[in-house]
Amino acid sequence: MTDLIEDMEAESAAAHEQGDNSSLAELGMKALALETSIADLTEVMKEKKRDLDALMTGAIPKALDLAGIPGFEFEDADGEIHRIRKDLLVTASLKNAPDLDAAIQYLEANGMGGGVSVKLTLDFVESEREFAEGVAQSLSEGVMGQGLEPTIDRTVNPSTLRAFVKRKMQEADGFDPEIVGAEAFPRAKFVR
Repeated sequence: MTDLIEDMEAESAAAHEQGDNSSLAELGMKALALETSIADLTEVMKEKKRDLDALMTGAIPKALDLAGIPGFEFEDADGEIHRIRKDLLVTASLKNAPDLDAAIQYLEANGMGGGVSVKLTLDFVESEREFAEGVAQSLSEGVMGQGLEPTIDRTVNPSTLRAFVKRKMQEADGFDPEIVGAEAFPRAKFVR
């Protein structure tokens, strides 16, 4: 790739010295060809990713279920051994919970109280910046004042929530991930 860039730079310098716009057009055509090639390769990569996802979230987990096994290993053409095991793909966000308060209560009752964070937000417009700085100073001194009514949001980091849901799903205690705004899907995963 470096050679290609060096050649193009040399052609560009030659075109400039000769005042030759046809050389510039050639550079433009090369750039266009590269851009088109990248776009084509990007589309091929997206298609291959979709195919891989279909295997890893559909065909392989179903085959593992039918066989009643958690995973398998196989040897590739080079003699290297690869392992695939069944896993869970979890997506989770309290924003998706049907009842945020019930979700937080459930998490706290099930050992996730330490994972619940409280967020205090106060919104000001730019013309109130000096006032906002004063409020920040008052808060830092532990004094609430000025008649403000701050909002308090409670949330859980999405990664922490995903780990909690995955653990609860693996315990197989009838846990419904929807209560905390999560979904879980079987998937296959290479073990490295």
